[in-house]
Amino acid sequence: MFPGTGSTAWDAVLELGIILAMIVAIILMIKNYRDR
Repeated sequence: MFPGTGSTAWDAVLELGIILAMIVAIILMIKNYRDR
């Protein structure tokens, strides 16, 4: 997906962090949309 840091563990952590951040952003967007 993007150039790695050379460490497999760090690459996995970064990818998990990005996925979690996207999920949280989507959840917040849905909550804000429902509150209208």
